[in-house]
Amino acid sequence: MQFALFSRTFNLKEALNSIGVQTCAEVNKALKERGSPTLNAEAQANLIGQFSSLGEKDNPVCTLMDKRIRLYMKSLLCLPSTQKSMPPMPGGLGVIHQELEVLGCQYANIVNLNKQVYGPFYANIFRKLLFQDEAVGKTDASLPTN
Repeated sequence: MQFALFSRTFNLKEALNSIGVQTCAEVNKALKERGSPTLNAEAQANLIGQFSSLGEKDNPVCTLMDKRIRLYMKSLLCLPSTQKSMPPMPGGLGVIHQELEVLGCQYANIVNLNKQVYGPFYANIFRKLLFQDEAVGKTDASLPTN
């Protein structure tokens, strides 16, 4: 239950702000070591703001990463079962490459098992829905007209 207590006291906005402050400090340290001028206050505020905005719902960076992860997962589902290699990892996801591959393989296994187990059941439903118009057209055509 310690995790539940931690999650109630965790403040994402505060954590992202702290990451931004720490990043500015590290960048300034590296710039000083190279004899370059440090970031001005405006650049530091901008960098901290970019980190803080990662917690917002429609953040462009998070939206882009979400699209790339979804694309990768879809590409896993489209792989032929005989193919042993993984699809190429989309750009920007190299840091989580191994975790995403493991998660993707587990996801594909679950989807494929679902298809094998429930495929025949779903196929009948899809046939009825997709070919309902054809069946209705045939029955209408076979009715005698006066």
